Amino acid sequence: ETMALGGLGDKMKTAKEAAGSIGEMSLDKLYEWLDEFNNGMILLQDFGFTIAKFTVGSGLVPAVTISIVGSLESVELDVVDKAIAENEGRKIIVTLMKSVRTAKTIRERVSSLSFSDVRIDITLGWPPDIALDFIDASG
Repeated sequence: ETMALGGLGDKMKTAKEAAGSIGEMSLDKLYEWLDEFNNGMILLQDFGFTIAKFTVGSGLVPAVTISIVGSLESVELDVVDKAIAENEGRKIIVTLMKSVRTAKTIRERVSSLSFSDVRIDITLGWPPDIALDFIDASG
């Protein structure tokens, strides 16, 4: 029985060490994604987008949730497409740019959509996620 408890203790220690290394790996990934987000945000700021909310969660797997808002009026699809092509392999930037492209395309096709402001919610965690809402900024 002592042997079994010792084995369990070893397994718990190993699990704790694994969790620690998962936390470190995920933190490194989070920093990588934040760098990508930062690069994508530079382009979006040129279109007038701003960060409306920035939340940091510190669980076993850390996460950052960011909301950005802006108008699609000044979004230039050729600039967005160029950014997508130039950042191939950088998932956060590409997904962010594709979200903006999709929103702009929908806005141009749906004539009954009376507003062109959007909120993009980005979760840099595991798994990363980007959601888009059309919003009426006038109230």
